[in-house]
Amino acid sequence: MQGYSYPPLSSTNRLILIVSGIFVLLNLLASFIPSLNLPFWFGLSLPGILSFKVHTFLTYSFMSSDLLQFFFNGMLFWFVGSEIESLWGTKQYIKFLLLSSFLGGAFYLLIATALGISWPLLGPQGLTNALCLAYAWHFPERPFTFLMLFPIPAKIFCWIIIALQFYAGLRTPGQVTAWGHLPAMLVAFSYLYCLKLLAGSAGPRRLKIKKSNLSIVPNDTKSEETQNPPKYWN
Repeated sequence: MQGYSYPPLSSTNRLILIVSGIFVLLNLLASFIPSLNLPFWFGLSLPGILSFKVHTFLTYSFMSSDLLQFFFNGMLFWFVGSEIESLWGTKQYIKFLLLSSFLGGAFYLLIATALGISWPLLGPQGLTNALCLAYAWHFPERPFTFLMLFPIPAKIFCWIIIALQFYAGLRTPGQVTAWGHLPAMLVAFSYLYCLKLLAGSAGPRRLKIKKSNLSIVPNDTKSEETQNPPKYWN
């Protein structure tokens, strides 16, 4: 039986979890102070942008609505985000998160205007969905067993997320903000695909990594890393 192995929590994701935790506490405080309207000040909406609340393009991604949402998305930032950051490097990782948050939010404003959605976009699901897509991009066949009863390939897990978001957006009136989380995945896919094209059709599928793991071995032998690739999910 294989034991569990967890990637170290990076400083970037630790900061994300701290900021998200602060917003959870503020939401708890707001339940006792009705006048403290956090979605109005930190949620992303068209009226807010027209009122020059440009900061909401970033802050909406840190506003977990409850402890369960904070816990689930926090685990994804820790396990998936920390591994992606170690693969890409901190600078590329932060750039990816900012693009997913900003452009995903911009798409939501367009959809909200077309569908007449007035509720502000809240929650880090867009970013964590984008991270899951990036994980599936690099490790499509790696078993993904996070909070699952049985292991499934990462690419299948990614499709499950997309299907759930579509269902929430189409059939659940209270989850119209799902249309704000799906565009983040579209932005993430477009970003990764463009980088693949820039690298050339024969180039690697991964971004520039932080450290090189290349080694020269005889043709009739296999390196230990090839036989036992790192796995954090089983």
